[in-house]
Amino acid sequence: MKDIFSEQIKNFRFERKIFLDNIQAKDVESLLKLHPAMFREIYHQRRINNIYFDSPGFSSYVDNINGVNKRVKYRIRWYGNLFGPIKEPVLEIKLKNNHHVGKISYPLVSFHLDDQPLRETITKNISEL
Repeated sequence: MKDIFSEQIKNFRFERKIFLDNIQAKDVESLLKLHPAMFREIYHQRRINNIYFDSPGFSSYVDNINGVNKRVKYRIRWYGNLFGPIKEPVLEIKLKNNHHVGKISYPLVSFHLDDQPLRETITKNISEL
């Protein structure tokens, strides 16, 4: 099996999460906007929806809690309303290797998310890739 980490290394970005105490979110936002690098938002405000997948033993969750440096997670992501017609959903494989993060994306067929069993809808959609 090919190592998807080594294949995708050119698409990785550096990501570091920092927990800040005793500072308000609005103050952090002000500091970023005033920074000489001129940070700015690159996307308009939008609703982001995700369905994450894990093993029956919740191995992705456990790896995250334990701080495993090299891990993979799977999700379906789309923008807009949570229910109803889901347009342009994407299956994403998110790769993390220490502070380097990348993803592989596969467009899915639009589907309708309602009161039907979610498992059947997702299984049918992914099988059509």
